[in-house]
Amino acid sequence: HPEAMTTATGLRRDLRLVLDRVRLSPDARARAALLAFYELMWAAPPEVGIAWLEVALAVEGLEDSLAAQVRLRLAGLHVKAGHVPESRQLVQCVLAGEVTDDQRGEASFILGIGDVMTDRMASAEARFLQAIEHFGESGTGRVRALANLGIVYRTLGRWDESRTQLETALRLAVADDNRTQVSTLSNSLGNLEHHEQRWSEALRWYGEA
Repeated sequence: HPEAMTTATGLRRDLRLVLDRVRLSPDARARAALLAFYELMWAAPPEVGIAWLEVALAVEGLEDSLAAQVRLRLAGLHVKAGHVPESRQLVQCVLAGEVTDDQRGEASFILGIGDVMTDRMASAEARFLQAIEHFGESGTGRVRALANLGIVYRTLGRWDESRTQLETALRLAVADDNRTQVSTLSNSLGNLEHHEQRWSEALRWYGEA
């Protein structure tokens, strides 16, 4: 959108001024670049976010937990852009250090997405199951992992298992009042019913979406 891109352009300019002229701690510099990433992610292609996260990652003396956060965000953008080897390398770097359960879940999720993109469905299934275990009983991370596991099962023709995962994810998304995820999951369930030629059920889910 032109207005969004104008805002993104101004933010990039302002952030460069901050990083170039103001004395900031390493963590503050990295957080400034992260701020740019969060603001730009909806208005620019993955390459723009990748550039800013690389700025954050290049900061010397970065605190370990923040560095892990930056690497995981960067890995997610790389896999979104189709750069699967780069994404895997970043994730392995994160897993080599101390990470939280949520970060381990996100790492498994990103590896699973890379496996799907390279048609390694058995590995993707294992990765998403690991992500579900690490994300805990609720939250958007668990919903994303369940949803993608359901899509893997649909791809493999395991219809009942796919439906179970997608419906479980949908219940969690409804409980969290996450309307975006509810819409996406309803559409995925519609696609599943379409594949099985259950037309009325497919239309119902598409209507929910």
